[in-house]
Amino acid sequence: WLVNRVFIAVEEVKDVSPRQMNKLKSLITEETVNADIKFGKYGEESNVSNFLFTSNERRSLYLDESDRRYFVVFSEAEPQKAEYYSKLNKWLTEDGGINEFYGMLLCHDLSDSNPNARPPMTEAKKTLITNCVPDLDLWIREWCEERFTLYNSFKWGHLIEAMKCSPHSRDTSRAKYIKRILEDEG
Repeated sequence: WLVNRVFIAVEEVKDVSPRQMNKLKSLITEETVNADIKFGKYGEESNVSNFLFTSNERRSLYLDESDRRYFVVFSEAEPQKAEYYSKLNKWLTEDGGINEFYGMLLCHDLSDSNPNARPPMTEAKKTLITNCVPDLDLWIREWCEERFTLYNSFKWGHLIEAMKCSPHSRDTSRAKYIKRILEDEG
């Protein structure tokens, strides 16, 4: 599905996990992809894809502070009435608007841009990084907050026992990861 695709739009992205983000990393950054073309050959093909992810959620893609792949913007535009979208669609599809838009893009001055530079750290990206904490991290933070309101400390075993009764019971063996969460929280 990726071979010879220049533009890929992924709509309604929500809660993409760190594991899924690692899979996306290779699709976004690698110069080639492995392809099993139906009735064709299996092998490496050039990766010419560019991705656009859209979401109505403030918790969509999991990014960390070191991310260098994504440019993030949030739109604060309010939804319009149905007639607005009908007019826009007519302009784009029947009145040559798509050609005007394409012409505007072709004439846009990009002399100051560096396609190999990291995308800027926008306020939207900072918000996304803050909001996109994995569920396990959030659960441990909340558990610790509750625990510290009752007691001044807790033992590792208390946390693991609580995790066994939570949606994160499978994560009890991830000691290094849990330790990092606790250290990050102080």
